[in-house]
Amino acid sequence: MDGPNIVVNYRKLDSVQINYFVIDLEVLFSLKPFILQDTKQFDIIEPNYSDIVKLDSESTETSKIIDINKFARPQNCLIEVKNTNNQLSENLFYFNCLLQTQLYENIGNIDVFLADPVSQTKTCLVGVYVKVFAKLKSGTEEFYKDGYTDIAGRFDYASISVDKLKHVEKFAILVSHEVHGSKILECKPPLNL
Repeated sequence: MDGPNIVVNYRKLDSVQINYFVIDLEVLFSLKPFILQDTKQFDIIEPNYSDIVKLDSESTETSKIIDINKFARPQNCLIEVKNTNNQLSENLFYFNCLLQTQLYENIGNIDVFLADPVSQTKTCLVGVYVKVFAKLKSGTEEFYKDGYTDIAGRFDYASISVDKLKHVEKFAILVSHEVHGSKILECKPPLNL
Protein backbone atom coordinates (compact mmCIF):
# COMPACT_ATOMS: atom_id res chain seq x y z
CA MET A 1 0.00 0.00 0.00
CA ASP A 2 1.07 3.51 -0.74
CA GLY A 3 -1.66 5.83 0.61
CA PRO A 4 -4.78 5.35 -1.51
CA ASN A 5 -2.79 3.25 -4.00
CA ILE A 6 -1.87 -0.40 -4.32
CA VAL A 7 1.63 -1.27 -5.48
CA VAL A 8 1.63 -4.51 -7.46
CA ASN A 9 4.99 -6.18 -8.08
CA TYR A 10 4.79 -8.75 -10.86
CA ARG A 11 6.62 -10.63 -13.59
CA LYS A 12 5.14 -12.13 -16.76
CA LEU A 13 1.57 -11.47 -15.70
CA ASP A 14 -1.15 -10.13 -18.01
CA SER A 15 -3.65 -8.96 -15.38
CA VAL A 16 -4.70 -9.02 -11.75
CA GLN A 17 -8.09 -9.06 -10.13
CA ILE A 18 -8.52 -6.71 -7.19
CA ASN A 19 -11.37 -7.51 -4.81
CA TYR A 20 -12.58 -5.08 -2.14
CA PHE A 21 -14.38 -6.35 0.96
CA VAL A 22 -15.92 -3.44 2.88
CA ILE A 23 -15.68 -3.98 6.64
CA ASP A 24 -17.17 -2.49 9.80
CA LEU A 25 -13.87 -2.21 11.60
CA GLU A 26 -15.19 -2.03 15.18
CA VAL A 27 -17.47 -5.06 14.74
CA LEU A 28 -14.71 -7.05 13.03
CA PHE A 29 -12.21 -6.05 15.72
CA SER A 30 -14.58 -7.13 18.50
CA LEU A 31 -15.02 -10.54 16.85
CA LYS A 32 -11.43 -11.06 15.71
CA PRO A 33 -9.08 -8.52 17.33
CA PHE A 34 -5.89 -9.94 15.84
CA ILE A 35 -7.31 -9.87 12.30
CA LEU A 36 -4.19 -8.23 10.86
CA GLN A 37 -2.54 -11.66 11.04
CA ASP A 38 -5.40 -13.66 9.51
CA THR A 39 -6.86 -12.20 6.33
CA LYS A 40 -7.70 -15.50 4.59
CA GLN A 41 -11.14 -15.84 6.20
CA PHE A 42 -12.61 -13.43 3.64
CA ASP A 43 -12.20 -16.01 0.86
CA ILE A 44 -15.69 -17.38 1.49
CA ILE A 45 -17.65 -14.17 0.80
CA GLU A 46 -18.28 -12.15 -2.33
CA PRO A 47 -16.41 -8.84 -2.64
CA ASN A 48 -18.32 -5.55 -2.58
CA TYR A 49 -16.28 -4.30 -5.54
CA SER A 50 -13.98 -6.00 -8.01
CA ASP A 51 -11.68 -4.67 -10.74
CA ILE A 52 -9.56 -6.35 -13.40
CA VAL A 53 -6.35 -4.43 -14.04
CA LYS A 54 -4.35 -5.10 -17.19
CA LEU A 55 -0.58 -5.41 -16.85
CA ASP A 56 2.13 -5.40 -19.48
CA SER A 57 3.60 -8.90 -19.25
CA GLU A 58 6.37 -8.00 -21.71
CA SER A 59 7.47 -4.87 -19.87
CA THR A 60 10.78 -4.63 -18.07
CA GLU A 61 8.89 -2.78 -15.34
CA THR A 62 7.92 -5.19 -12.58
CA SER A 63 5.85 -2.80 -10.52
CA LYS A 64 2.60 -0.93 -11.13
CA ILE A 65 0.81 1.61 -8.94
CA ILE A 66 -2.96 1.13 -9.01
CA ASP A 67 -5.53 3.55 -7.59
CA ILE A 68 -7.91 2.04 -5.06
CA ASN A 69 -11.43 1.69 -6.44
CA LYS A 70 -13.24 5.04 -6.09
CA PHE A 71 -16.23 3.39 -4.35
CA ALA A 72 -14.03 1.51 -1.87
CA ARG A 73 -11.68 4.43 -1.10
CA PRO A 74 -13.93 6.22 1.46
CA GLN A 75 -14.39 2.98 3.44
CA ASN A 76 -12.33 0.50 5.44
CA CYS A 77 -11.60 -2.55 3.31
CA LEU A 78 -9.76 -5.80 3.08
CA ILE A 79 -8.20 -5.80 -0.38
CA GLU A 80 -7.36 -9.02 -2.17
CA VAL A 81 -5.02 -8.85 -5.16
CA LYS A 82 -4.83 -12.05 -7.17
CA ASN A 83 -3.72 -13.11 -10.59
CA THR A 84 -6.59 -13.84 -12.93
CA ASN A 85 -5.72 -17.54 -12.95
CA ASN A 86 -6.47 -17.61 -9.18
CA GLN A 87 -3.11 -19.16 -8.45
CA LEU A 88 -1.61 -16.50 -6.19
CA SER A 89 -3.19 -13.89 -3.99
CA GLU A 90 -2.16 -11.30 -1.44
CA ASN A 91 -4.46 -9.69 1.11
CA LEU A 92 -3.99 -6.37 2.86
CA PHE A 93 -6.05 -3.91 4.84
CA TYR A 94 -6.86 -0.39 3.77
CA PHE A 95 -8.02 1.94 6.54
CA ASN A 96 -9.61 5.19 5.38
CA CYS A 97 -8.12 7.04 8.30
CA LEU A 98 -6.54 10.43 8.89
CA LEU A 99 -5.54 9.58 12.46
CA GLN A 100 -1.85 9.42 13.28
CA THR A 101 -0.69 7.41 16.26
CA GLN A 102 2.47 7.09 18.30
CA LEU A 103 2.87 3.96 20.44
CA TYR A 104 5.05 4.09 23.54
CA GLU A 105 5.43 0.35 24.11
CA ASN A 106 7.84 0.78 27.02
CA ILE A 107 5.12 2.52 29.11
CA GLY A 108 1.96 1.15 27.46
CA ASN A 109 0.63 4.47 26.10
CA ILE A 110 -0.62 5.65 22.74
CA ASP A 111 -0.90 9.22 21.46
CA VAL A 112 -3.53 10.05 18.82
CA PHE A 113 -3.23 13.18 16.69
CA LEU A 114 -3.75 14.77 13.30
CA ALA A 115 -0.60 15.80 11.46
CA ASP A 116 -0.43 18.77 9.13
CA PRO A 117 2.26 18.03 6.54
CA VAL A 118 2.42 21.66 5.40
CA SER A 119 3.04 23.29 8.78
CA GLN A 120 4.72 20.21 10.27
CA THR A 121 2.46 20.47 13.34
CA LYS A 122 0.47 17.91 15.29
CA THR A 123 -2.96 18.44 16.84
CA CYS A 124 -3.70 16.13 19.77
CA LEU A 125 -7.18 14.62 19.62
CA VAL A 126 -9.27 14.49 22.78
CA GLY A 127 -12.01 11.89 23.18
CA VAL A 128 -10.88 9.36 20.57
CA TYR A 129 -12.24 5.90 21.39
CA VAL A 130 -9.61 3.21 22.05
CA LYS A 131 -10.48 -0.47 22.53
CA VAL A 132 -7.84 -3.00 23.57
CA PHE A 133 -7.74 -6.78 23.39
CA ALA A 134 -4.95 -8.95 24.75
CA LYS A 135 -3.53 -12.18 23.43
CA LEU A 136 -2.44 -14.04 26.52
CA LYS A 137 0.58 -16.34 26.75
CA SER A 138 -1.91 -19.23 27.08
CA GLY A 139 -3.08 -18.43 23.52
CA THR A 140 -6.50 -17.05 24.45
CA GLU A 141 -7.70 -13.64 23.28
CA GLU A 142 -9.79 -11.45 25.53
CA PHE A 143 -11.06 -7.92 26.00
CA TYR A 144 -8.55 -5.95 28.08
CA LYS A 145 -9.86 -2.37 28.41
CA ASP A 146 -11.36 0.55 26.56
CA GLY A 147 -11.72 4.29 27.00
CA TYR A 148 -11.02 7.66 25.44
CA THR A 149 -7.91 9.74 24.90
CA ASP A 150 -7.31 12.46 27.47
CA ILE A 151 -6.75 16.21 26.99
CA ALA A 152 -3.26 15.48 25.65
CA GLY A 153 -4.57 12.91 23.15
CA ARG A 154 -3.07 10.06 25.19
CA PHE A 155 -4.51 6.74 26.33
CA ASP A 156 -2.89 4.27 28.75
CA TYR A 157 -3.70 0.92 27.16
CA ALA A 158 -1.66 -1.34 29.46
CA SER A 159 -2.57 -0.38 33.05
CA ILE A 160 -5.57 -1.99 34.71
CA SER A 161 -6.44 -2.56 38.35
CA VAL A 162 -5.75 -6.31 38.33
CA ASP A 163 -2.35 -7.91 37.75
CA LYS A 164 -2.99 -9.30 34.26
CA LEU A 165 -0.20 -7.58 32.33
CA LYS A 166 2.38 -10.27 33.12
CA HIS A 167 0.22 -12.79 31.21
CA VAL A 168 -0.07 -10.67 28.05
CA GLU A 169 1.87 -11.71 24.96
CA LYS A 170 0.51 -9.04 22.60
CA PHE A 171 -2.06 -6.24 22.38
CA ALA A 172 -4.45 -5.42 19.54
CA ILE A 173 -5.65 -1.80 19.67
CA LEU A 174 -8.56 -0.23 17.81
CA VAL A 175 -8.39 3.56 17.52
CA SER A 176 -11.67 5.07 16.31
CA HIS A 177 -12.91 8.60 15.62
CA GLU A 178 -16.29 9.25 14.01
CA VAL A 179 -14.91 11.92 11.65
CA HIS A 180 -11.26 11.01 11.12
CA GLY A 181 -11.61 7.22 10.74
CA SER A 182 -10.38 4.07 12.43
CA LYS A 183 -7.33 1.85 12.43
CA ILE A 184 -5.98 -1.25 14.15
CA LEU A 185 -2.51 -1.53 15.66
CA GLU A 186 -0.69 -4.39 17.34
CA CYS A 187 2.12 -4.17 19.85
CA LYS A 188 3.95 -6.00 22.60
CA PRO A 189 3.23 -5.27 26.27
CA PRO A 190 5.62 -3.07 28.26
CA LEU A 191 8.30 -5.10 30.00
CA ASN A 192 8.91 -2.89 33.02
CA LEU A 193 5.46 -1.95 34.38
